Amino acid sequence: MDWERNGQVLAIIDDQTHYVYVWEAHSLKMTNKIVGTSSNEYRENLSTIAWSKVDERFAIGTSKGNMLICDWTTKKKYPVLGVHTRRILGVVWSFTGLLATIGEDKVLSLSSIDGDLIKQVKLDGLPKDVSFVRTSLSKFGHNEDNAISCIVNQTQLLIWKFHEDTVPISYNFDDSCGSLVAHAWQDMENIIVGFSEGSIALISMSGPDAGKVFTDSFVIFNK
Repeated sequence: MDWERNGQVLAIIDDQTHYVYVWEAHSLKMTNKIVGTSSNEYRENLSTIAWSKVDERFAIGTSKGNMLICDWTTKKKYPVLGVHTRRILGVVWSFTGLLATIGEDKVLSLSSIDGDLIKQVKLDGLPKDVSFVRTSLSKFGHNEDNAISCIVNQTQLLIWKFHEDTVPISYNFDDSCGSLVAHAWQDMENIIVGFSEGSIALISMSGPDAGKVFTDSFVIFNK
């Protein structure tokens, strides 16, 4: 599920149907809307959903690797086929209207606001926890989202400076603290990562401290 950018509309999906359930704060009412409205429109189970950060549209990923962009204001729908070859696991919007998606096909995709594919990178394992970030690590656009980060195979933190890198940077962790479960950027240069055994690490990504781990519970870190 995901909130619309103003926090007035909550969109919810499940992985067994092709319905979007919508709750509107002003009316306190829940409605449901079928994604496919006719027999010739594809009806695929939905796997992930995210609202745009710049307008009133949301993107839906499906179990077959396709995407649907829906405009909440106009009620128009724009199917985008073939983004991935298997289930889409996550979708996220940037503040400049770009779309990043990750899939069971072990691919990270970058698309335009209309869903047109810009570029893709192949990953070493299953991805999760994808996000756009505005980081000083990139030479381009420090005032806008200029990188994508995600967790791969529960052991790697991947950073893709998509304006300049054809191959993302990957940081590997040992398994002494369990698997890597979540990450969040503290600012433009530091990342907080969490592990399945309960440890949390703060990692610097730039300057003389690049790759250094600041944490009460020491985590071995290898680039």
